[in-house]
Amino acid sequence: LASPHGIAEAVLALIDAEEIDRFMLVGNSTGGVAAQIVAATWPDRVTTLVLVGTGASTDGVPADYLAEVEAWRRDDPDGSRSSALVRRLLSRDPPAERMTIYVEAVRRANRLFMVRTLEALLALDLRPSLDAISARTLVIRGTLDAARTRDHVRALLRGIRDSVAIELPGAGHSPMVDSIELFLPIVRAFLDGADVPGADRRLLTGSE
Repeated sequence: LASPHGIAEAVLALIDAEEIDRFMLVGNSTGGVAAQIVAATWPDRVTTLVLVGTGASTDGVPADYLAEVEAWRRDDPDGSRSSALVRRLLSRDPPAERMTIYVEAVRRANRLFMVRTLEALLALDLRPSLDAISARTLVIRGTLDAARTRDHVRALLRGIRDSVAIELPGAGHSPMVDSIELFLPIVRAFLDGADVPGADRRLLTGSE
């Protein structure tokens, strides 16, 4: 279970337990990888897909971010690594009490599960599976995302035929946290079936 595939299977098990046939799916970061797996494995069930701060592989993840993750993976006795990692995922710090909640959530989580899931993620490449995704798809990336680049967005656009992308100015890896005022209206509109202004396939051209 400690892998993106395991998370995908858990998501589907929950949906099946709720007796939901077809559904919309939103995933951020590793959750976005799991969402890709769900949508590619059970394409007839996923109607709409929103992928946030994610990619189909970890090729091209910035080296400094990978170094931060590796430092956390090795050890975090006093929580300083968790704090540094959370800060890397946000474009700006939330209020101190909220930041404490986020850091403590990371520290209280099952560390072995997280490490093994991360190791599986680093070895995973979903690019050959993307053409199985038939859901209407929106890819969201913050312009200040420390973990994912425009090339990750391009790979998703190339692989998923019915996909568009949008960049959120000033947002980080988790825009639902640091840029909720930009993120929420876009996601709501897309899930409601509307076209999102600025969401298109233009990122397929050009370079980082």
